[in-house]
Amino acid sequence: MERNNTVPTAIAFIGFVAIFIVVIFLVRGNVDRNKIESREKEAAEVGELPDMRVFIGGKTFTAKTDKTKVAKSFQEHLPLILEMNDNDDGKVGVVYFKFITNDKILKEVQAGDILVYGGSEVVIVFKTHKVNDKYTKIGHIDNISEVPSGEVGAKISIIE
Repeated sequence: MERNNTVPTAIAFIGFVAIFIVVIFLVRGNVDRNKIESREKEAAEVGELPDMRVFIGGKTFTAKTDKTKVAKSFQEHLPLILEMNDNDDGKVGVVYFKFITNDKILKEVQAGDILVYGGSEVVIVFKTHKVNDKYTKIGHIDNISEVPSGEVGAKISIIE
């Protein structure tokens, strides 16, 4: 009587595939963990960064820059000239490149916050309000006041 080896072979093959899948998930988990650690290092504090000057709608503001590598990278793109349009509680301008970001889900933004949204939109907040979206904070303007509504030109530069 001949023995049928197909069942043990099939079981061994299924076991091999299962182990392979587990290994793939473990490796992917390490890669994701490495990405998170890399982003945390990217957001780590750096030394003092120069303040920024923000010209928008005919008004001039001074912005304190966050002490992060992401903010430092943002400053490397300055001066930045934007056309900014109304957003619900501020202004938004689009750039045609991607900023390095360290997005965090924010529950509230403060009047004066300078944020990057989606890697290519610069947002200047004029009114504190609740949100539930991912932003990267770059800096903050103290004592911000209203600017004209509609499309306005803006320039962000480093104060030297």
